[in-house]
Amino acid sequence: MEDPSLFPPLNDESTLLAILEVIFVFLLIIFGLIGNFGVCAMVYTHRHLQTIPNYLIVNLSISDLLRIFFTLSVSTGVLIERRWISGETFCRVNGCYTLIFLVASLMSVTTISVNRYFLIVRPNESATFFSQRRTRVMLFTLWFLAVSIAIPPNLGWGHYGFFVSRATCFIAVGSSYSYTSFLVIAFIAAPFSVLIWCYMKIYLAMKKSKQRVVQISVRSLPVSMSAENNERLKKEVR
Repeated sequence: MEDPSLFPPLNDESTLLAILEVIFVFLLIIFGLIGNFGVCAMVYTHRHLQTIPNYLIVNLSISDLLRIFFTLSVSTGVLIERRWISGETFCRVNGCYTLIFLVASLMSVTTISVNRYFLIVRPNESATFFSQRRTRVMLFTLWFLAVSIAIPPNLGWGHYGFFVSRATCFIAVGSSYSYTSFLVIAFIAAPFSVLIWCYMKIYLAMKKSKQRVVQISVRSLPVSMSAENNERLKKEVR
């Protein structure tokens, strides 16, 4: 028999609030399915949209769809029943694939940011770095790492537990500080750092490009325009 202390019931709430929670999650599922299926369908049916950047976006949509199907659907059932009813074994499975989809989504967003960095900041190297073959290897590696990082808790390095606040299973707090630290540093802090660095570089490159355009535009102005008007135009553009 399962230990009831492992799966405490959800907090007591009014019937109205409980219904609103279910409706909110249900709407997330509906709009998530429509949006992500729409992205995949658009890229699949329109050949001119079948580009490397769009393939990366489709990969992100697929990870989101999997999370909707396998995680949010379970959370909806928990919110309706107000408790976890699927047992300890499925809690481990649920926590495992929830972490897989979360890590895959985060790494997909990071890969998209790196792709945009190359397209904007280093366009001459973009086609080489993000070739068809290399992109397939990146996506395979992304999912391989996501699966690999989610397995250790089921082998004894930490463990999954039920989170009342999330209405799903995830890494149990305090189950393994070494595993949690490794997860946060390698698959959360590092991807976010890369993402921020890429978009900072993109911002600076676009700002520099805008300044060049302004300088060229100013040089091409009629000679008769006064210096005062030129200076005012520069200030307005900045």
